Amino acid sequence: MGLRSAAIGVGAASLARANDCDGMKKSIQVLIDKIEDKAGDKTSRRCVTASQMIGLLKNFRWVLEECLSGDDRFRQMARGDVVIRNLQGELDNLCR
Repeated sequence: MGLRSAAIGVGAASLARANDCDGMKKSIQVLIDKIEDKAGDKTSRRCVTASQMIGLLKNFRWVLEECLSGDDRFRQMARGDVVIRNLQGELDNLCR
């Protein structure tokens, strides 16, 4: 799973508090787009990029926690946790 698709997948949830949540979502998406532009072929650059992406995904998880409610919140939080753990595992293998 690519970093960008993972971030977008986590962010695909409908946010309950539209104004505040949409603004936070857009702000994080801008940062994700900037990080994606830095990714390169060198392993060291990919490690830095992946680390930054994981940090943003953790921030986005917090946004989801604040903005969602009910069963949708639980599903999206669980999905986000899985994506973050998987990316962290890939990062650990890549950047030894």
